[in-house]
Amino acid sequence: MLLRPVENLIGMELLHYDAEVTKPAAFEDDVTQADPPAEELLLAENLLTAMTARKFDIAKYQDQYTAKLTRLIEAKVSGEKLVAPPPAPERPVINLMEALRESSRSASRGDRGAETTSEDGAQPPPANGIVEKEIGVGARSYA
Repeated sequence: MLLRPVENLIGMELLHYDAEVTKPAAFEDDVTQADPPAEELLLAENLLTAMTARKFDIAKYQDQYTAKLTRLIEAKVSGEKLVAPPPAPERPVINLMEALRESSRSASRGDRGAETTSEDGAQPPPANGIVEKEIGVGARSYA
């Protein structure tokens, strides 16, 4: 156990024995030497610069998965019928390099955080597929 000062607190970290830690040399056979083109390196640097927060504040991030899971559990406990979402439609295959270039251009213009819409103007579905719908006073359905 490692104890160290962290502002006005004492931080505690679990340490591992030497035998529990895999040495970097054990991965040498798995790593290949890459020589990416200069364009890809520049693109990667631009993306990292654009997406790196100047000051990281963990409080700005909410655990949406746990909140939605808790709502689902509470709905189940209260006897509401839960309906599984329909399978998501297949999305077209995109050119990754072109998408990264566009992302880099958007980030450098300051278009960060803008949601995209599909060709028909609809907003994209949530990443976890849970869509909450009000179905009455105080009642919710998760589809």
